[in-house]
Amino acid sequence: MKNRFSATNSQGFTILELMIATTVFSVILLISTIGIVYVGRIYYKGKTIIRTQNVTRSVTDSISQSIQYGGSDAIGTLPDIPAVIPVTGATFCIGNSKYTYSPNRVTSTTFGLILDANNSSGCTPASVAAGGKELLGDGMRLTRFIITKSSTSDYTIKISVGYGADDVLVGGKCVLGAGGQFCATSILDTTVRRRLK
Repeated sequence: MKNRFSATNSQGFTILELMIATTVFSVILLISTIGIVYVGRIYYKGKTIIRTQNVTRSVTDSISQSIQYGGSDAIGTLPDIPAVIPVTGATFCIGNSKYTYSPNRVTSTTFGLILDANNSSGCTPASVAAGGKELLGDGMRLTRFIITKSSTSDYTIKISVGYGADDVLVGGKCVLGAGGQFCATSILDTTVRRRLK
């Protein structure tokens, strides 16, 4: 009796077939890896933006409440776009709240915006060591900080907070490129009316 299976039917894959299968699998793996990296960048960018927006909103709320319920006009130098960024910062007071700010300074190395809510020492610069609270997060800076009094009881607040290293945050704006997922800016403008006199 003759064997029904010949030697030609029992061969495995050829080298060419293995190379094609490996190439297809490598392309699928490469596309999957690029997709995962892209989703990771979007996730970190979203997290950075949300954190920066929350800090900007918190700072604006703090200053707005001080203006609304402080019972007096602002004393001291209201922040404006400085021709020369002050090295030591400037201070203004509203009621019992004292704000000391330093525009475009990264908070991990210096201060950005300090609030002393129980001010009893007049309108002299506040410090974290003296009981003040830093309102900005690490790596954040004030890129725009303007408060103007538009009428007897109305104030306009314009705040922009930036997050990122000096190479990705230039001139208050994020630069496209590597590390862009770790850069964000948030701009908030509002008008506040003083309620207590």
